[in-house]
Amino acid sequence: MSTRTTPTVEAVRTPDHGAEYRLLRVVAWSVFAIGALADLVTTGVGLQLGLVESNPIARAVLGMGAMAGAIGAVALKAAVVPLILAAAWLVRERYGMPRAALVIPAWIGVNWALAAAYNAHLIGAVLAA
Repeated sequence: MSTRTTPTVEAVRTPDHGAEYRLLRVVAWSVFAIGALADLVTTGVGLQLGLVESNPIARAVLGMGAMAGAIGAVALKAAVVPLILAAAWLVRERYGMPRAALVIPAWIGVNWALAAAYNAHLIGAVLAA
């Protein structure tokens, strides 16, 4: 006869890291989403004004035509999401650093936001000319 018990759902559930962690998670993924959206919008506006995409991969995708390029640009951003989720999971679960895992989406989002700011600067220069 075995005295072993089956683990309950509560025992195998991911531990709760607290309200502060949940807030940080919302902020990190919001920065990611806002940065991605800002980069997509400012890139689209810049292209409409005659600017050229500087990223060679994105330039190739955007060169497929108006509709295919727009869909491709969104798909290119969306393709990054599984990689970021995998990296964040690895840092959080494998290495036990849940807060450090939040740096990954936030860092990507900040970089996209900086690209959007640069795009906005170029758009302003074109409109001022």
